[in-house]
Amino acid sequence: MSYISNTPYSSRNIFINSINATKVHSTDTTTNIHKQNIEFYLDAPIVAPDFTRIIVSLIDFQMPNIIPNIGLNINDKISFQGSVNGKITIQIPMDYYNVLQFVNKFNTIILTSNIPSIICFFDTQSLKLKFTSNVEVIDIINEISYPTTLTNVGITRNDNNSFVFPVNGTTNQPSIINMSSVVNFGSPSVVFLKCDNINVNNLTSSGKSDQTLARIDVDVPFGNVIFHRPAEPTKFLLRQRIIDKLHFTLTTIDDIPISIQGLSFQATLNITYIYPPTLQFNSEELLENALRIEKQKLKINEEDSKKNID
Repeated sequence: MSYISNTPYSSRNIFINSINATKVHSTDTTTNIHKQNIEFYLDAPIVAPDFTRIIVSLIDFQMPNIIPNIGLNINDKISFQGSVNGKITIQIPMDYYNVLQFVNKFNTIILTSNIPSIICFFDTQSLKLKFTSNVEVIDIINEISYPTTLTNVGITRNDNNSFVFPVNGTTNQPSIINMSSVVNFGSPSVVFLKCDNINVNNLTSSGKSDQTLARIDVDVPFGNVIFHRPAEPTKFLLRQRIIDKLHFTLTTIDDIPISIQGLSFQATLNITYIYPPTLQFNSEELLENALRIEKQKLKINEEDSKKNID
């Protein structure tokens, strides 16, 4: 929808640099998932003048493409249930791995710890992983408190789009888990920039309300800089009249939090003031008459409120 810019108030830009944020991270105490929450508190709050509404638009966005495909407390653990030793959880250090690096890291952790022997293999023909144990029967299990590496290692989804657990191993020795899906150690294809305290009311594909300001394509190789500058920025008409803080998060398409490992992203938000739809007139005379009526209503309401207080 297009809006008529017929107010006397000039627009303004907010230049965001996450390195200047008041708060940059937190951990969800329920899920133990590490989130990069970028919070800014404005010394001079954005306040909509009388009879106007705020429109906010994302003009541009930049961030380094150093998104790890294994993130700390995001998808860095894989848990097995053993028939002899019970639960076995392996934590993979945060990094950007290709599949062979992941296999090497997994097997190194097993060899240098007291974890019962589980060996990871990669089949270059099927592009799938295999886990084996000569000690006991093993299954891959999911734990909410330990965010699991999912599509990376080939966990599949069912018809309800939920990940399928457990992934069972064979019951004879050696116990073998053949992953049913190919590995996925690529970077996220898109990044979602969300602003939790600005109600933009976008929708996800599941129909849920979502606070996404922009869907940003990751169109450069790992280590390069992502530039996003929409040809026609989306204009969000806000119900709120005051913006005194901004709270950003970065997520993948699966709503998994993204960390940029201490580096920064930059963005530009444009703030514009418009009259609401009831005051959207091309005619200056009609607009002045409508404003006069609105001011009279406001004055009457203020007088009634004063009488009620007295």
